[in-house]
Amino acid sequence: MRGELTSEVQAIAKRMIGRELINVRELRLFPYIQFIMVNSQKIQPIKINEEERHILSKWKEEGFCEDGVKGLRISKKFWDFMCEILYHSYVQV
Repeated sequence: MRGELTSEVQAIAKRMIGRELINVRELRLFPYIQFIMVNSQKIQPIKINEEERHILSKWKEEGFCEDGVKGLRISKKFWDFMCEILYHSYVQV
């Protein structure tokens, strides 16, 4: 099923960033982050909830992304990871 946290997705996370995903909410935040990165690069605060804000804070602590005056910036490593996860959890069904 699309957007499901599978053992394959967990294995990709472990291999690419050294940890498992927090939960399904983190997995389901990826499509929104990918969308804003290829468009405005600005998160609309009204479109994310408190749990998603916490996830973004954790990503910042881990060095995967940072907020800037011009918007959100993410590392190439995290972009590659996110695309791989999206492919295996949403595209390849």
